[in-house]
Amino acid sequence: MNNKKCPYCGFINFVDAEACRKCETNLSASEEASQSSYDEPRAYRGGVNSYNSRPPVKRGFTAAQAVFCIVGLVFGGIVYRVGKGVITGHSRVNWIEYRPEGASITVMMPNEPTREEPTVTPFVGGSVSIHSFTSAVEGQGVAAFAYADYSGVELDDASRALEGGLNGLLTKSKSTLVSKNLINYQGMPGMDFEVTPPQEAGVKNARAYGKLLLSDNRLYIVFITASENTDLLAGKDKFLNPTISARPAMIKIPKIAPFQPLPPVR
Repeated sequence: MNNKKCPYCGFINFVDAEACRKCETNLSASEEASQSSYDEPRAYRGGVNSYNSRPPVKRGFTAAQAVFCIVGLVFGGIVYRVGKGVITGHSRVNWIEYRPEGASITVMMPNEPTREEPTVTPFVGGSVSIHSFTSAVEGQGVAAFAYADYSGVELDDASRALEGGLNGLLTKSKSTLVSKNLINYQGMPGMDFEVTPPQEAGVKNARAYGKLLLSDNRLYIVFITASENTDLLAGKDKFLNPTISARPAMIKIPKIAPFQPLPPVR
């Protein structure tokens, strides 16, 4: 084999590539990334029905995985940028309850967060919009969370979609996975994980933890990275256990038939 196919976007990379040149997915994290993502087609047998065999069936890849990988890449980029000190942080921890306007999540933040500019990424048949919030503590680390609303993709396997989000986050933040577990959090499917951030992230002796949670057509991400023996790390459980209320159902307004004048009286 002289190439390696990305399991998320399908781009063909060189066999020694560690990350996809198109979507930056980590290709060395799974041996499946170097395998073909198609089943072998049926052998030709001749006759009038020779071409009625099913075409090759794609496997190891779903639209949901690709969309959530995009979310992880965008969010991971924000966390990495904040960790390097691009955004000025606060000097100490002061836990506050924070709920973004129009959102259904309440998070304990180490101080007043900075709201990032929302991003909208279109894809075939839909789009995903990402809203991110970051709170940096100088000399200690950073806590960040996001919610992403997606449309145009059917969620057929929550665990695979969550894997896509985690893979994107790992790739963009250049972190190393320590552990991951599928969970049920407040009735939502999710995944909690621990990673080791890279040294160039700007946080010394760092440890990092996070959660990915699914609710209807929304993905929540909470992620904290902090130095050992700091107030920020000591309070990580406050941050990692947000309260997410049920989102109001869309109210369908019935269509009103146009007025029909009464027939004339004879």
